[in-house]
Amino acid sequence: PMYSAVSTQSTWDFFFVLMALRLFLFLLFVCGVVLDGARANVEVGLNQTNNHCASVCVQTGEVASGLLHGCATCGYSWYIDSISNWEVAAIDHPVAECPSHSTARPGAVGGNSLFSCNVRALAPGTARVNMIYRRPFGAYVIENTATMTVNVLADGSTECS
Repeated sequence: PMYSAVSTQSTWDFFFVLMALRLFLFLLFVCGVVLDGARANVEVGLNQTNNHCASVCVQTGEVASGLLHGCATCGYSWYIDSISNWEVAAIDHPVAECPSHSTARPGAVGGNSLFSCNVRALAPGTARVNMIYRRPFGAYVIENTATMTVNVLADGSTECS
């Protein structure tokens, strides 16, 4: 009888390894493991507030996230422009551009996006996080702004000013 160059056993081994890898990736997704940064402990929707301004209270080490709507498919992004007190809070993602995900229905063109501008609380105090909405190419034109005041509480404190 003729034998193939690839044994049936190695084919099954490859199949099981592939299935195990798919199961692992699925469980990472379902369990909410975030590979590019920590999940926010406190989120505040800045589009629904007066003048895109809001305050949030967090404990040291927690992540505060300002949620902003925009149109990533139109080339626009929200960016963290400045933080008034870097000793109190710092950017929690690799670049100033805020990560986004689509909120549009599947297949929509020019759909809406939700941007999460995350900062990590480093020490007790207050920091103002200023965000800008613009395209990263072309003329430097700021289309919109937002401000999130991050109040970092002292250890054990529950009083938010």
